[in-house]
Amino acid sequence: MGETVDFRLHGNDERIKRSRGQTALLLNGGVQVGTIRPLTSFEDNILTTETGSILSLINDAKSLHRSAVAQIDNQDLRDAAEKAWCATKRATDALILFWTGAEPEYTSVTSREIDRLGQDDAGIADLADRYRATRDRLHGDCFYKGFLDNPPVIERNIHRVSDYIETVERMIGL
Repeated sequence: MGETVDFRLHGNDERIKRSRGQTALLLNGGVQVGTIRPLTSFEDNILTTETGSILSLINDAKSLHRSAVAQIDNQDLRDAAEKAWCATKRATDALILFWTGAEPEYTSVTSREIDRLGQDDAGIADLADRYRATRDRLHGDCFYKGFLDNPPVIERNIHRVSDYIETVERMIGL
């Protein structure tokens, strides 16, 4: 069953009709203005825009998370927390790129878009809550404020980012 989602692409109000495994139609004022092919392989079917691709964002998120885990081993929780936050943001950007056709340029845009997408989808709403929790705990408290007094909790939150990335991958069909 297909669904229609509002989004903005290059400053224009657009609509996308997407059915899993089927071509999505890009609509503007009810007129088809383009299509997005279904995600069926990692090779040539990943939505690509001027700013990047879904697959490159996911790969970057995974790489950042691996670096975060390595920083735990190096006893640098502050840097590990920031890398885990960055991994979360990149995975979220991949989800937003998948649904809107545009990669957010700023963190504030990522935050607004994940909340907007979550208004009509309980799974994305749950992901938005997890996104904000990671932003607040790892990016805000650990990295910016330097609150590093509970290493086991910080490490657990860093490791949970792996599940976040996997959830995004499932949501976009990778």
